[in-house]
Amino acid sequence: MKFRRAAPAVLISTVVVVVLVSAAISNWMFSGMTDEVERSRFDQMERILTRNIKSAVGKAQARAELVASLPATRRLLAAKDRDGLLAEYSEMFQIQRERHEVAQMQFAVPPATSLLRLHTPDAPQDDMSGYRPLIVAANRDQLAHTGISVARAGPAVFAVVPVHDGKGNHVGIFEVGIDIGPVIEGLKSSYDIELGFFVSEELLRRVALNAPPEIFDEENRVGQYLRVYATHGELIKALSRSDDLDGLEESRRVVYQALGEDYGVLLVPIRDPAGLPLGVMVVAENFAATRAAAGRSMVWQGLIALCGIVVLAGVVLVVVRGFLLQPIQAIATGNAVDEEVLCDELRELATGYAELRAKAKPEGDEDDVT
Repeated sequence: MKFRRAAPAVLISTVVVVVLVSAAISNWMFSGMTDEVERSRFDQMERILTRNIKSAVGKAQARAELVASLPATRRLLAAKDRDGLLAEYSEMFQIQRERHEVAQMQFAVPPATSLLRLHTPDAPQDDMSGYRPLIVAANRDQLAHTGISVARAGPAVFAVVPVHDGKGNHVGIFEVGIDIGPVIEGLKSSYDIELGFFVSEELLRRVALNAPPEIFDEENRVGQYLRVYATHGELIKALSRSDDLDGLEESRRVVYQALGEDYGVLLVPIRDPAGLPLGVMVVAENFAATRAAAGRSMVWQGLIALCGIVVLAGVVLVVVRGFLLQPIQAIATGNAVDEEVLCDELRELATGYAELRAKAKPEGDEDDVT
C-alpha cells in the first residue's frame, strides 16, 4: 500500500462521510421543521372548523330561545294553532332566511309531531320520531339540544329548545336550522381553505325527502356518501376517496396531490347529537409552498454537500501531495529544495537528511584539489 494513494483516499473518504452525514442530519432537521409547520396548520384547520360550527350552533340556539320565550309562541303552540303561528312568524322567518342564513324553522309537539315548518308551510304534519332524535330528546328531556342533523329539507346546524305555556307546562319545541353551505363558504373566504361536506347516502334518501334533487346526482357519490356542499367541487372530488371516508372513526390527516399541487387534507367525522355517524367534513389547504420549500432545501443541501466534498477533496490532495509528499520525495532523492517553501518540520528533516548524506559519503568520493 502506497501512502501517496492511501492517505488521500482515507482523508477524502472521511470528508465524504462527514459531509453526507451532516447533510442528512440537516435535511432531517429541516424535514422535522416542515412536518411541524404542517402539523400546526392541520391543528389550525381543525380549530377553525370546530369553532365555526360551535358559532353556528350558538346563533341557532340564540334565535330559537328568543322565539320560544315569546308569549305569542307559548300561547299559540299550547293551543296547537298552526295558522296563528304561520301568521305570526312567517315574515320573521323570511327575514332570517334572507339575512342570516337560517334555512329551517319548525314548531313541533310531543313526542315529535311536526305542527308547522315555516320553511315549507304546506308540508304535512308528520311524526318525526323515527328520524329526528334531536326533537324526540328535546321533548323528552325538556332541555335544549343542538348539533348537526338531517331533516326533511336536508342537513343543517340545528338548535331545538323546549316551549312552556304560561303555567310552566311543556307544550312542545321550537327548532332553528342554519344552513351549512354559508358556514362553509364563510370559512373559505375568511381562511382561504376549501371544504366539502359529505353525508350518508342512506340517511339522505331516507330522511331528506325535500332536499334539492341535484344532491343525489351520481357525480356527488363517494363511497357510501353524497357530497352535499363543496367550495371547489372539482378539487374536493379529487381529494375525497372512498377508502378515507368509509368507516372513518376519528379525524385523519393526509397530504394528496390534486390539480397539480399538494394539499393537506383534514377528514373529520361528523356525528349527530345522538353520536350516530352522519357524514364527513373534508377540509383542504394548499401545501404547495411548504412542499416546494422542502424540495428546494433538499436540492440546495445536495449542491452544498457536493461542492463541499469537491473543495475539501481538492484541499486534501493539495496539502498531502503538494505540501507533504512532493517535498519529501525531493528530499529523499537529493534534489534541490527551496527551503523557504518548506514548513518548519520538513525544513528540519531536509537539514538532518543532508547532514546524514554528507556523513555517509565516502572520503574518496571527495573531489581532489590541485
